[in-house]
Amino acid sequence: MAYIEQKQETNAEGRARQQKIKELAKYNGVLPGRLHISVDYNNGCLTVFLDSAKDLAAKRSQDSYAWCYLLGKDGRCYFQVGNNKTQTFDKNLNPPFKHKFEFRMSLDEINSKSLVVSIWDEDSSSRDDYMAGLKLSLKDVQYFQHRSLLWVDLQHQGMDGHPAEISAKGVFGIVLGSWDLKTCNNHLVAFIDRARVLAEAYEIKGSLPSTLKERTSLMPPDASRLFDEEILRLKRVVSMGRSKLTERRRERDNLKTESSHLNATFTKSQYTLKESQSTLYGLELRESELSVKVIGLDHLREQIRILEMKITTERQRVDQGRTSYQEVGHVHEEALYIPSLGGINMGQSKHEEEKRKIEIRIRNEFLLRMKVALEKARKSYQLKYQEFILKIERDADEIMRLYEDIIRERSLKSADRKSHLLDLERTRAYQLRIEQLMTDIRNFDSRIGSVEGKIGGLDADYRNKLVHLDADLNALKQKLRDLFAMFSAFAQTRYNETNEVSIYNYLLGFEEGRLADILHRVQRKV
Repeated sequence: MAYIEQKQETNAEGRARQQKIKELAKYNGVLPGRLHISVDYNNGCLTVFLDSAKDLAAKRSQDSYAWCYLLGKDGRCYFQVGNNKTQTFDKNLNPPFKHKFEFRMSLDEINSKSLVVSIWDEDSSSRDDYMAGLKLSLKDVQYFQHRSLLWVDLQHQGMDGHPAEISAKGVFGIVLGSWDLKTCNNHLVAFIDRARVLAEAYEIKGSLPSTLKERTSLMPPDASRLFDEEILRLKRVVSMGRSKLTERRRERDNLKTESSHLNATFTKSQYTLKESQSTLYGLELRESELSVKVIGLDHLREQIRILEMKITTERQRVDQGRTSYQEVGHVHEEALYIPSLGGINMGQSKHEEEKRKIEIRIRNEFLLRMKVALEKARKSYQLKYQEFILKIERDADEIMRLYEDIIRERSLKSADRKSHLLDLERTRAYQLRIEQLMTDIRNFDSRIGSVEGKIGGLDADYRNKLVHLDADLNALKQKLRDLFAMFSAFAQTRYNETNEVSIYNYLLGFEEGRLADILHRVQRKV
């Protein structure tokens, strides 16, 4: 279909705005070129066929293509949808267009416009350059005598950016007032239709009386009684509607009272829910603290095990008198497990986001405290480790000094060698040192026993607290389930009743307005 769209012809408007017009003087007396074209208007469609162009006054390197559109008296351009221009012919001054354009418009619309064919040089780096073209008035297109292909001289560019106009009468042989066979046939059919309508009108006029002699009443004799009965019926309907309205209003007041009571209950339940959430939050914090304590107990057990290893090592060193000391590894801090603080799943409630923020804040505070505790424990263990290393170094120095004394005494070959060794043993006080070490071992045993007793008590206490926490959490979950069930039932009841009352009020008001409009009408009899 040859549908039409209105849009701008950017090349012509741009050249006119920049005052870059290719006037006739710029052709240096050379004809701009010739165009092989046919124009025909038939069955409400203007058909334009561009066969070819030749001898275009331009450079051989220019790439030619042609626009074809209708130009209105107001400067608006009308193109065929999807068919605005021909293809581009590279470096060709005799382009074989072989392209057809169709514009489906009424004859009145076509007569008010001009046909424009403009040939341009396509330039990829700047605006296209005008080569040649023509503008043809379509005022008398229905009278064109030459509708086959013919050669037309192309024109220069006008000041409005479009091509200069040529005379349609000289090119297409217009003969004003002359009709062809088809035009005569169309006019004859129109005259026949008008004559038929006129004959029918005269026939109808002849069947009607010229004057009215009788008067006819438009109101039946019992219309007044029927109106009175209808008014009484409507009054009864209105009375019944008012009584129902009063009853509905009373029900509405009861519902408002019940709604106020439910709102108060809802507010109270919200407050209770907030308190329950606060209690739950406190229980979660307590649970996290207990978890940390349990982890701390495990860490304490590991430290006791390391101390037992140290005591065993000291006993072996004292009993066997070794000269080398077996190193005891560093006490590594264990990675603490951070308990999850996730609360009860409350669905898509509005408290979800606030709950996540509180949980993140709790996690950050917990991590900060754990870092402080770990740093404190690290420093304490570092000090103990340094003291332990210093003690080992002192013991090693003393052992080396003892061996040096023994070697020095062995090197003595005199008869007093035994007496010197006995004196050396008395000065070293080995028995006193053995008793001190045994006392230290007994103290460590007693401390280990007390720590194990504390661990057992803490473990029992922790288990009891966990049982109570589980019971509290289950009770809170049950309360939340009951609250959500109450809220759902309340919302559903309120929605149904409120909508029914509002719909009934709207219908009753509409009926009252309609009756009032009928009652105020003025009745006249003729």
